[in-house]
Amino acid sequence: MSGLDQTGAADAGRAELLHAAQKLIAERRFDEGEYLLARLANAGGRDPDVFNALAAAALGRGRAERAFEILAPIATEHPDHAGVMGNLGTAHMMAGRGEEAEVCFRRAHALAPNSDSHALSLALMALRRVDVAAARRLVDEVVARAPDNALAWSMRGAIALAIGDFAGAEAPLVQALSLDPNDVETLRRLSATHLHLRRADDALRLIEQARLLAPLDVDCLLQLASCQMALGRLADAEASCRELLAFGPANRDAQILQWRLQIVTGRSEAAVAAAAREIRDRPQDVEAMLMLAGLLRLAGRPGQAIALLDHALSLDPRRPDVRFARIEAGLALGEWRPPGLSAAAPLPDDILLPAAISAEDVIVFARYLTDGADRPPRRVAASPEALAVLSHVRGKIVASSGTGAVAASLAELAAAHGPHPETVPYLAAESDRRRRWLAALSEFPRPWLGVAFDGEPLSLDAARLTTLVSTFPGTVVSLAVGEARRQLAAWPEAIDAGLHFADAAEAIAAIDCLDMVVGPDGVAMHIAGALDRPGVAIVASNAHWAFAGACGRSLWYPSLHVARQAAPADWPSAVAAAAAPFAGLVAALLRQGTDGDPLEHRTRKWEPVPG
Repeated sequence: MSGLDQTGAADAGRAELLHAAQKLIAERRFDEGEYLLARLANAGGRDPDVFNALAAAALGRGRAERAFEILAPIATEHPDHAGVMGNLGTAHMMAGRGEEAEVCFRRAHALAPNSDSHALSLALMALRRVDVAAARRLVDEVVARAPDNALAWSMRGAIALAIGDFAGAEAPLVQALSLDPNDVETLRRLSATHLHLRRADDALRLIEQARLLAPLDVDCLLQLASCQMALGRLADAEASCRELLAFGPANRDAQILQWRLQIVTGRSEAAVAAAAREIRDRPQDVEAMLMLAGLLRLAGRPGQAIALLDHALSLDPRRPDVRFARIEAGLALGEWRPPGLSAAAPLPDDILLPAAISAEDVIVFARYLTDGADRPPRRVAASPEALAVLSHVRGKIVASSGTGAVAASLAELAAAHGPHPETVPYLAAESDRRRRWLAALSEFPRPWLGVAFDGEPLSLDAARLTTLVSTFPGTVVSLAVGEARRQLAAWPEAIDAGLHFADAAEAIAAIDCLDMVVGPDGVAMHIAGALDRPGVAIVASNAHWAFAGACGRSLWYPSLHVARQAAPADWPSAVAAAAAPFAGLVAALLRQGTDGDPLEHRTRKWEPVPG
């Protein structure tokens, strides 16, 4: 064999050996891969591919600084090697050097613009600095180029999660799992999505699967604790937090979750005191003040939260998240026009509602679309689900493309403009649907009482409501939907209206036919308030600010009395507080009679409540 042939054979052998080592490292068989790479490195030369593969193994083991030691001289010698730049960026990122990581990822992407991995690494950095548009552009390029790239689909879900669009995150994350069922990060992201969509059982199943694949992953253990809390497994959740804090005593997310658990189990004083000690140690830490204000809100102490947030704003007046938290805390006490808020500006003609807006907030926002008949329709860019609710506004709106639309801040609108009681009712049911519901309900004795309840362990459930309405002299109509409907098995006399709520239009039409409504802070009670139906809202100590009130009645929904928990998770106290206003409403119904359409009895204006 000639010298040239021998060189070619040797090169082919090296390439084959390198490929085998890279494959072993990708399969996380690091010892075997490193053994082959050591043979290649000892054979002489400074092949950047060999040393890059050794660095990849170190990164796979979580040894960022070791990877950096390997890559530093190689990157200096080969600054145009895209793979080396990519792994060097990963080493920087794992070591907490974000700016250096982005420089390397940007260079790697420029050197290899068609590399999916470099584009996705750069997208991750863009997402970390909240440049959602840049992250989305990069990820979309990868999906278009490689539609079977599981990581790209997972990143699409991560982008949706970053802007709070949990409904929009679900489909790409499911697609990612179909391509790579064992990706731990995708499992964790989808678990978080299900948890926010109030599917705690599914969320727990997914995170338990992730824990089997990565039993030492810290983020998975934190998500497990969150799922356990949502399912009412409070002792398990506290045990998970203790485990996290045992090996990560400064893990802020674990600390906050532990304090939240203490609050919902009646230990508010201990939780608030522990969080306050952190602020005393860091008196200029605005982030810590914002965290403590959130705990105070959860504990039902908005007044203390306001004082803390005012101090935080004095330290950093430009923090929009602190300003927003301050406005919401004020609204929770019925405070319109908090200090420093500019005079009320007219609502723009073209409005953008954020994708993450809750169904409850859509109903609250609808109040600001009740303009007179003399003005042109207002344009609204929103999700199809939000537009379906807003189509029932007593005003004129049309769907907008969103181009040129002004993002709406609901809390700022409410604080600047106030509740405007004269605009209630501001939703209207579709006449045909309403007639069908009236016909269906007419088969049952009047009065008709709508009851809403939740399926989550820490929420107001059907069992607690039955103690309140057990002597109701008419027909109980359940407004529960989803998993909560399972509780009707123990309440057979209740009519299951929620079974037929395929969309918002059905719920609005059904609730508009009822004589009165009772239930927790949720979509049904917001609809009842917007329709001006009488009732009692039984709410948590940190309920939505729309249920802030005076003289026992909501400032936002004046037809609703409000019964609030005496302490977090203390539903018996809230149900007990609801007994008197509930009995009063029932007595008033029986006095006035319940013949004909329930709306015929809406002849009075609710007395104004001092604010």
